[in-house]
Amino acid sequence: MIEARDTEALLKHVGNRVIVMGTIKSAEWSATGKVMNIQFEGSDENKGLLAVVFESQKQRFDRAWHGDFRAAVTGKRVRLYGELQEYGGYDEAWKGRAQMILAAPEQVTLPAGPSDGESE
Repeated sequence: MIEARDTEALLKHVGNRVIVMGTIKSAEWSATGKVMNIQFEGSDENKGLLAVVFESQKQRFDRAWHGDFRAAVTGKRVRLYGELQEYGGYDEAWKGRAQMILAAPEQVTLPAGPSDGESE
């Protein structure tokens, strides 16, 4: 399991399917509405994991998370499962950053236990 703010470990596992844990600082749709960028606490703006949900999956995620995925996960400690990739989008500041594309709501879970929902 890798912490979402551990840039070195994330980059070491690019190309692999992994489990990542972290507390979501923000989950915001881009100005175009085509992608939701998910940032984690303890990571600066250009490091740590960037998770994304594309517009084509918005309704699926919202249905699975009580109508509003963004609101349901912001501020929560989550567990993500998926393949780490190197960011390949348009923001030059994010180049070389680890990212996980979330294609299915099942890739995101809230871990049970005393740290559930608490900040790191």
